[in-house]
Amino acid sequence: MEFQEFRDLTSYVAYLYSAKDFADYSATLSDEEIATLRFRSMLRTHTMVVRNWGYEEQTIRVLKQLYEPLEEAIEGELGIRVCLVVDAVRSQLESAGQRLQEHVTRVKSFMKPKTVEGAVEAYLRVFKDNGIQVEVVRSWVRDNGWTFENVRVMLLNRSNSFLLTAFAFEAGDFVNAYSDTAIAPDVQRMFSNWAMELGELRDSNRHHLLLANPIWLRPIIRATPNILFWPILSLFQGFCFLLFEALISQSPALKQKYLKRRGEFLEQYTSQLFQQRFPDAECFKGSKWENPDAGEKGENDLLLIFDSIALIVEEKSGAINPIAKRGGLSIKQEIEQLITEATKQAHAFAALLRDHPRKHAFTTERGAVNKVDASKIKQIFCLTITLERFGPIATQLPGLQAAGLARPNVPPVPTVSLADLEIALELFATPYELLHYLTRRAAFELHRQFIGDELDLLVYYLQTGFAEKSLPDSKVLLVLSRLRSKLDPFFMGSSDDVQFERPKRSLSKWWQQIFEALDRKGVRRRYEIGCVLLDMPDEDQHAFEDQFGELSTKVKQQLHSTFENVEAIWNPVKSAVLNAVVVATPVLTEIYPKRDLVVRNFAERAMIETGADQALVILVDVELEHWPYSGIYLLDKALM
Repeated sequence: MEFQEFRDLTSYVAYLYSAKDFADYSATLSDEEIATLRFRSMLRTHTMVVRNWGYEEQTIRVLKQLYEPLEEAIEGELGIRVCLVVDAVRSQLESAGQRLQEHVTRVKSFMKPKTVEGAVEAYLRVFKDNGIQVEVVRSWVRDNGWTFENVRVMLLNRSNSFLLTAFAFEAGDFVNAYSDTAIAPDVQRMFSNWAMELGELRDSNRHHLLLANPIWLRPIIRATPNILFWPILSLFQGFCFLLFEALISQSPALKQKYLKRRGEFLEQYTSQLFQQRFPDAECFKGSKWENPDAGEKGENDLLLIFDSIALIVEEKSGAINPIAKRGGLSIKQEIEQLITEATKQAHAFAALLRDHPRKHAFTTERGAVNKVDASKIKQIFCLTITLERFGPIATQLPGLQAAGLARPNVPPVPTVSLADLEIALELFATPYELLHYLTRRAAFELHRQFIGDELDLLVYYLQTGFAEKSLPDSKVLLVLSRLRSKLDPFFMGSSDDVQFERPKRSLSKWWQQIFEALDRKGVRRRYEIGCVLLDMPDEDQHAFEDQFGELSTKVKQQLHSTFENVEAIWNPVKSAVLNAVVVATPVLTEIYPKRDLVVRNFAERAMIETGADQALVILVDVELEHWPYSGIYLLDKALM
């Protein structure tokens, strides 16, 4: 009961703290000022919630790769290697986790018996508690009105005193876990920096504890000269980046090397992620460009060309300053540097490629020349990657602009943290789904009102495909917060013994087969085709497949086919990005040589009837049973 009361109290205090901005509200505030308060409060709440950088294995992997090139320099000045410290800490925290699990197992043993005597005897078998005797407890039940439930709660509370040892370590445990014991004094000194003495926080400003808690950087309590107490094991995962940043910032030279490394790492890691997921995409890094028509020039971090689709990526490795995280006025400066500036750069480079559809030769800092043929690019999309999380405000650029916190008149560009990008790349079953998500994500942010961060949006996309038919009225505020928890079983629960199914978007069998064939055949404009197909809501895919099956059966029964009696079905698909129609026509083999006429005829008819700007035509020779298609064609109304 004491723990529950404490939990309720801390939750209530957190709620009161998040609501304190209401004191700043008054009827004289403008809409922009009210919106500014809202976003400052949103970032403050994100800071209080203590979100991890990413999932545990992902966080540790990225942390190590970030610091690996700096290890020699760090060891030379501080005497420790970050990767070895990480391994040492994790091994000790894992041992604490095992002790915690053992304690839970012992508790279960005395909660199972159905009698007072059985429960007390089971308790005494696993806990050496001289303050409890079976006869005494039996007298409490007999003479003092205790119930069996009273006994179990009492035993549970007493068992908690033994739980403290699960979180206790000898001072030398961490040093011994460090693989190089020759530098024990340096390791000991580092862990001492992470520890605080009992009572040290007595005079701390309590108003700062929720937004600048000292335990984020010093998670260990020195209980005795030889005993260290780590009460919240998950603090290491949540704040390991900050812990090591604070450590190396003791040396100005190391700090400068680290800041430079952040930018290099983000560029390298992002490029590797995309190249691994899209091995057939053209990848251009560090293109220096100039557009005399607009009087602009700049350097693009990463350009990816997926057949006929270009994805322009800008990367920002800067850290969000602590004052902004606490909702301070510098939030505007951080948004400008890490979001708006990247958005402006991306759109300027996109304008150059769009307005000058020819072959370009962009020089780079490393001396190479990026030869980019913009003439084959049909669609261009932009993306900003940050090394740190901005939380839910990263998905709210239109709102930030309306609040005066972001530069106006700059079209939204999705701003995604590196951790969330990696999760998305692992999550989507096909490259088509990932590209569809990224290209529809900016439009969703622009046209919809919602509360949620990037992972919430990812889950919502899997549920709806961002298809207009699957979404409520655009005036409805979508509360997406906590949808991200649906990803946890897959990213946290999978092990050698238990495998959780990957969260995925529901696609019809035909659609899945088409995507496989597009990849296998390397079809021109396949990523554009894939995005059109994915604009069709999941339920419509199944209905379209059923309707096509009925028409195919009818065609198979024909003895002879002519151009005039060929039939087709079509279904319009709309999104904020494009207006298209999907057409499917089954034909006999004798009509297949006339396929160009058939395709053009039905494309024109479908676009006229639906008002679409594009037609995706799927042609199937049902006599030879070509499946999932004999030919697939994307036609643009403007070019017909």
